[in-house]
Amino acid sequence: MSWSTASKPRCRKWFHLLFEPSDNSLSFLFAAEAFFTIDHKDKSYRIQSYDELNALASQKASEIANSQASTSSGTDVTLKLTEEADTISGLRARKIMKMTGGKPEAEIWVSIDLLPAKLRAAGERIRSVLPEDYWGKVHGNPGLVEIIMLFGIPLKIANNGHSLYQARVLAGSSSNSSFQVPSGYRKLGK
Repeated sequence: MSWSTASKPRCRKWFHLLFEPSDNSLSFLFAAEAFFTIDHKDKSYRIQSYDELNALASQKASEIANSQASTSSGTDVTLKLTEEADTISGLRARKIMKMTGGKPEAEIWVSIDLLPAKLRAAGERIRSVLPEDYWGKVHGNPGLVEIIMLFGIPLKIANNGHSLYQARVLAGSSSNSSFQVPSGYRKLGK
């Protein structure tokens, strides 16, 4: 997995963040105004504004609040953003506790310093409308993209005190902040 960022030199104002898992089938681009999902297998991409993502999260939270579904048949996963802070790779980071069945499963240290301002604001809005037991009610387990959108960039992930992942943050010096869709890819959705 790799992270790429583009910024103006000596500036913390990031224009986009590209997440590319090692399987190379999908890429996720967090731009200043929108989130791109790029599917390399079928050569397509989707663009969702942070306002659209916030509206979808609000709708899902409302559906969950109105449902009578039990959490016992789903995963009992919760993510709790703690007040504990540290500096990792020169960035301010906060700890998320990932709990399964009420027991600690992992620590995820995240930083919002690398996120575009609109993504940061959207994540705060989405977290405010999702119920605490959201992941259990949707029978899911949050992936890295969800963690990024809701909390920030994972800089370190540890399980039972053993480090599973430690990010290397490399500041780009490119002043080109525009993203170009790869040639031959088709847009999905609107």
